[in-house]
Amino acid sequence: MKVFELLAKARLEKRAILAVNVSNMETIAATLEVANKVKYPIIVQVSPIQIEAQKLSYKLFVDLVHCLAAHYPCDYIIHLDHATTFEECKNAVDAGFDSVMYDGSKLTYEENVISTSKVVDYAHSRNVAVEAELGRVGGEEGTYSTNQNAYLTSLDEVIDFCSKVNIDSLAVAIGNAHGFYGNEPKLNFVRLKEISEHTDLPLVLHGGSGISDADFKKAISYGISKINVFTELDSAFVKGFVSKFNEDRKVYMMFAQRCGRDEMSRVMFEKMQVCR
Repeated sequence: MKVFELLAKARLEKRAILAVNVSNMETIAATLEVANKVKYPIIVQVSPIQIEAQKLSYKLFVDLVHCLAAHYPCDYIIHLDHATTFEECKNAVDAGFDSVMYDGSKLTYEENVISTSKVVDYAHSRNVAVEAELGRVGGEEGTYSTNQNAYLTSLDEVIDFCSKVNIDSLAVAIGNAHGFYGNEPKLNFVRLKEISEHTDLPLVLHGGSGISDADFKKAISYGISKINVFTELDSAFVKGFVSKFNEDRKVYMMFAQRCGRDEMSRVMFEKMQVCR
């Protein structure tokens, strides 16, 4: 599976691959365009809630990414982010996704093992990679996060889980959170180092928005191979769009979208430079 190979190579070389949640044609195009310009791989990802909000099918999303990628040649992966049911993962696998994340973090540990194993069996039989989560990354995308519902990934659970479930990458909870941080994030690098010393799996950092470049680089040095950024890039697009509208209340949507796309691309370029 090219996803595992890409992330494993990144971990070995102490780099990371940026994973960008996209919400429409413009954000897909922006993501692929930046990857093309930087000449660096990218993960184009979408969550079930985004698929539902845009009233898309999983197959239509895959076709749209491939279509736009023809105009911006680059190495890219299509990934399903934060699926919480087997059916969501199955739909993505059947539609041609390269990778899926099954998020069983709200289940008991034993339920997470059983449910993730079911996803792995189905996905691997079709050459699709699986990302799992242990512990719980706090917050929700698009919200103001206090990280109160989070708890750190347990080293003992990592060791046991990896002995039972043949996952391809692991999302860890080390003080990171989805959405907008209420306070400056404080990552637990001691826990991350412990985990990285006990597994060779590529590790994934969710909630990348708001984390400093210095912490990104330190996390990468301790085995983080995939960094998810949604809120910060989504917000950049919206700010660019609104700024253009406030400047000219008669602006056509296509020109306001161009400004949103440019602002998102600027921030994404900066994030990608840190990952390299």
